[in-house]
Amino acid sequence: MIKLGLYFRLLIMTSLIFLISCRGNDDRMGAIIPVPASFTNVLIKLPIAELEEGINENLRQQLFDGGFALNKKKDSLFLKIKREGRIDIEYYQERLHLALPLNISAIIKSRLLGVSVSNAARPIKLQAKAELSLQLNIDERWDIEVDSRWGTIKWIEGTNFTVLGLKMDLAELIEKEIQTHKKPLEKIINAILQDQINLRAVVERLYRSIQEPLNISATELPFYFTNEAINLRGGFVKFEINDTLFFQLEHQSILRINDVQNSHQLLEALPLRTNPLSRHAQISSFVELRFSFLKIEQAMDLLLVGKELNLAGIAAKVNGVEISPHEGFLRWNLTVEGDINGIISLFVVPSIDENLVIRFSAFDYELTKMEGWAKITDWAMHRAIEKYVVNQLSYNMSPFLYSLDDRIARGLNKSFLSNKIALDLDLKTFIPYSKGMNEDEIQFIFQIEGGASLSIKDEVFVHSE
Repeated sequence: MIKLGLYFRLLIMTSLIFLISCRGNDDRMGAIIPVPASFTNVLIKLPIAELEEGINENLRQQLFDGGFALNKKKDSLFLKIKREGRIDIEYYQERLHLALPLNISAIIKSRLLGVSVSNAARPIKLQAKAELSLQLNIDERWDIEVDSRWGTIKWIEGTNFTVLGLKMDLAELIEKEIQTHKKPLEKIINAILQDQINLRAVVERLYRSIQEPLNISATELPFYFTNEAINLRGGFVKFEINDTLFFQLEHQSILRINDVQNSHQLLEALPLRTNPLSRHAQISSFVELRFSFLKIEQAMDLLLVGKELNLAGIAAKVNGVEISPHEGFLRWNLTVEGDINGIISLFVVPSIDENLVIRFSAFDYELTKMEGWAKITDWAMHRAIEKYVVNQLSYNMSPFLYSLDDRIARGLNKSFLSNKIALDLDLKTFIPYSKGMNEDEIQFIFQIEGGASLSIKDEVFVHSE
């Protein structure tokens, strides 16, 4: 009867292990899959006040130095136009409107009875304020294109003078000549501003900076955030806000977090500019987390090695942990000594719940080279092992993931742009997307939703001498 009872107990335990193993088939780990591309749409805010400050600091004084023929008698007007004081900039009707205080020096050369005479020794000085409007565009090489339109001139003082014995209204004469030759003058202004606003250099440095691996963990087991660039798109965005220009960048990339720093990652060169695919400033991304079995073993050593197990009244101390893949499961070999001596092989699968807690469920176990195995004849042993694994090795990913935006921002703040750009990064939701493994690593992919914006704090788009 004893042998028959033991037979039925073993049969029941075997059947239950078979059932629990079948239950695990649907949850087995698949292969590692390619990470879907991420799209990060960032709105860059360029305050008009910052642009105004940068242009005032860097725009050269000399705006024009040239001459015009006044008539068929070879009389000529020579003008030197310099800005005098600060330039005021306003933004409305999708254009920048500049008020330039000007100092104009006028020289007239005339021929009287075949003799060339001029007032070059005593040029006429005029004070005025010019108004012109600008529209900023970006070419395919990320260089700024300026489309300026000369407006009106408001004269500060009287403009009637006697020059070479002739009475003339210089304001009327100058305005007439400027209107006649304003296209060359606008081209000069365009060239000056385009030379000062160096967007391409900033975007190139930004693109290179965001591809550098970031250490986002200061623990003994560091994690590195990597951003493998695919493309970058950008363009100005229209908003009915008069004190700010808005520039949108759309970055397409593969996002990863792993425990190995890839120092050999090739940095992608800045691609030709195209317009963003989406006008919504948002983050719709996927981030891959990879953990090597070696690093998981190191972490488990800290948790388990040297500690006592108490499984259904059987005590044993864990001396070592080894992890390897096995037919869609993770195989954990725990070397133990105590009431039982040998190796307990656990076959587990990880899962992530809606609260972003990683749990390991034990679906089966084997006793390898085990002394004292006869003591383990009850199904309670399996339940005890499963309960111990779940309690000891669950890990809440939520604090790590929901602080990821701060970790990334802190890493980027160490770059060259830290004093020039304020980053506002908000990763709102993380949704488990997939899990998989290969011979060396385990993979989790999370889908991320959120938003990001950049604010210019200093003249980042303007040359500094």
